[in-house]
Amino acid sequence: MFNKYKFTDYNFRILDYDGETNIAALHFSVVPKDYTRDTEAEIVVKGKEKDYSVKAYKENNIFVADTAVYCEDNMTVYLYLTENGK
Repeated sequence: MFNKYKFTDYNFRILDYDGETNIAALHFSVVPKDYTRDTEAEIVVKGKEKDYSVKAYKENNIFVADTAVYCEDNMTVYLYLTENGK
């Protein structure tokens, strides 16, 4: 899921799954190795048919985000960190 060499910890959970619509509610948490109080984070879930983007917020020095996605056979998760717009 995440590159283990750039993070001290990461996790995701399926909070809920609707079999009729094939939509899962997901919770992500990640602690990057290097960040400052000005660092902002965005989690992007990419599928073959659709991408989902959600802004992560800091909670006790952990970036967390919740989102709902349509489940596909192969999906990839990315974390984008920015600081002062870069």
